[in-house]
Amino acid sequence: MALDATALVALIISVIALAIALAQLLAQVVGTVEGHRKCQASVMGKWSKHTHRHWRWTQFRVETRFSTPEIILASYCPPKTSHTIAITGDKESRTETLVPEKDGNILNPNDELVCWVPLLIALHKHSAPIFEHLSTAYQTNRASLSQLRWPAIRRRKRSWDFMPPDIARPFATTSASDIAVLACRMGVVWKEFRPPEGIMQGQGGEHMFAAVNVRGLGTLLGYTRSFYGNSQISRGDRVQSTYKKWKLKWKKMRKSSGTDQENGKEEKEDKDVASVPLPINLWVCTPDADRMWFGILPGNRDLSLPTFNVGTNDDVIATLQKLDPEGVAVRHLGQMQARHHGYLHGFCDIVPMFAPWLRKPASQVNCYPKPLGSDHTLGLTWYCVAYRVFYDQLVGYNNSKGTTQTHKIARLYKNLNRKYKDEWDGISAGLRDRPIEYYDELETLYKDTSDYFQGNLPEEDYAHGHKWNPRHYIDLVTAHLREAPRSYPDALWAIENGRGHGIPTGGDRYWRGEAMMYYWFYMPDYVRVMTWGTNINADLVEEAWITLVFRAFLWMRAHIPCENPHPLPSQYYGSRLPVFIG
Repeated sequence: MALDATALVALIISVIALAIALAQLLAQVVGTVEGHRKCQASVMGKWSKHTHRHWRWTQFRVETRFSTPEIILASYCPPKTSHTIAITGDKESRTETLVPEKDGNILNPNDELVCWVPLLIALHKHSAPIFEHLSTAYQTNRASLSQLRWPAIRRRKRSWDFMPPDIARPFATTSASDIAVLACRMGVVWKEFRPPEGIMQGQGGEHMFAAVNVRGLGTLLGYTRSFYGNSQISRGDRVQSTYKKWKLKWKKMRKSSGTDQENGKEEKEDKDVASVPLPINLWVCTPDADRMWFGILPGNRDLSLPTFNVGTNDDVIATLQKLDPEGVAVRHLGQMQARHHGYLHGFCDIVPMFAPWLRKPASQVNCYPKPLGSDHTLGLTWYCVAYRVFYDQLVGYNNSKGTTQTHKIARLYKNLNRKYKDEWDGISAGLRDRPIEYYDELETLYKDTSDYFQGNLPEEDYAHGHKWNPRHYIDLVTAHLREAPRSYPDALWAIENGRGHGIPTGGDRYWRGEAMMYYWFYMPDYVRVMTWGTNINADLVEEAWITLVFRAFLWMRAHIPCENPHPLPSQYYGSRLPVFIG
C-alpha cells in the first residue's frame, strides 16, 4: 500500500514535470510567432489575409510569413493578366491591391495601421481622374495605355525572420526614383532629397513624407496625410480656390488700360498669381514627362535631339556651352542675369523647341512639370501679347518677301484665332476647359512642322526649293538661344527710354510684346550664325526660324506647365536605390 502511494506521488510529480516541460516548449514555440501579431488586420488592413503561420520541422518552430507591396512605376497591364497590378482608382484595381473601395480610411498618427496602406489609397485617388480620361480616349485602343507609366504594385512574400530588430511593423518597398515621381504627381514638393543618406522630406497638398536611416535596413520612409482643424483639405479644394483667385485676377487684367506699357516701370512677378499655369493634376505619365521632375529635358526623337540637364543654373550654363562652344549664348544670358538674378528669359524657349510632344491623343491629359528650376521660365512662347506681335510682324514679312511656308503659317495662325479666339492667342479664362478638338488640331499642325524640319514636304514648300536638312534643326535652336536672352533687357531699355513701339498689352505684362519685336530684330543674327561656313540659303533660315517659333507656340498651347520649383537632382532619375516604407 505504501508502495502504491509512493508510485502515485512519483507519477503525479512526473506529470507535473512533463506539463511544465511542455509549457516551456510551448512558450518557446509561441515566442517564435511574435511577428504574427504585428501582421494582423489592425496593422496591415486587408493585406493581413496573406499572413500565415508556417511550421518548420527542421527547426521545430513556427515562422510568420506575410506579403507586402512593392510600389513601382510600370506599364499598364489589365488586372489579373500580370503579376504587376496597376493602381488606377477603379473598383477592380482597388480590390486587387487590397485597399478600400472608398477613400475614407486614412492614416491617423496614433493608429496601428502601417503608413503604406493610406499611401496606396492616395495613389488610387490621384490616378483615378487620369485613368478615367485616358480610358475614355482609348476605348478602341486600350493597348495605348501600356505606353504610359502607372503607379503599380507587385506582391512580395516575406518572412518575419528577416525583419530588422528596429522595425515594429511590416514595410513595403519602392525605389528612390519611383517614389519621388509618384509623390510629385500627388503635389508633393521635396524640400530635401538625399536617399543614400536617409534624408527625404517632402510636403504638398495633404501629403507629408519624411525618412530616417534605420540600422540594418537603410532608408525608411514615413507617410502621413495632414489635417487642418477637424476637416481634411484635399488638393482638389486647394486647386479650386486657386482657380477662383486666378479668375478674379484675370478679370482685373482684362479691365486694365495698359498703363504699365506707358510708364515703362518694371513689374515684379505676383507670387499670388500661381494660377498661370494652373496646378492641374492630369499629369502626362510617360518617361519623358517623369524626367522633367528631375530637371532633365528630353529631346524630340523625331528630330534626333539629345537630352539635356537644365534643373539648375549650372546645368543651364553647361547646356549652353555644349550647344554654343563660342560662349555667346552664355555671355548674353549672364548679362541678363546680372540685372535679374535667376531669370532664364530666352533660354526657356528650349523647352517647346526641344521637348517631344507630351499630350496624349484625344484627351485633356497634358500637364507636365517645368524642368527649369527658376520661377520665371515660361517665356514668350507662352504669353498672348507675344503671339500677336509675332503675327503682326509675320504679316509685314509676307508683304515684303514671304515664302510659301510663311504665308501658310500666317493662314494657320489666323484660322486658329478665328476658331478659338482667346484660347489661341489671348488670356484663357479656363485652361482646364479647352476642348479636345482644339488640342487635336494643334497636334496636327505640330506634326506638319515636324515634316517640314524632317525635309518630308515637297521642294516647292521650301524657300527657293531648298529642302531643310534635319541635322540643322539643333543649329537653328542654338542660333535662337544665342540671341533670345538679350530681348528682355533690350525691351526694358527701349521702354524706359521712350523708344518702345506702343504695343497694346491686352492685360499682359508690358514688356513681353516689345521683347518679341526684338526676336524679329535679331533675324540677321540668326541668318549670320546659320550661314557661316555653310551653303544654307538665307531666306530658308528666316523661313525655318518663323516655323520654329510657330512650332513652339503650338507646343506651349497644347501643354499645361505646372510648378516644379525645385527639380530633383538629376542623378536620381531611374535610381533603383531601395527605399522602405513603414
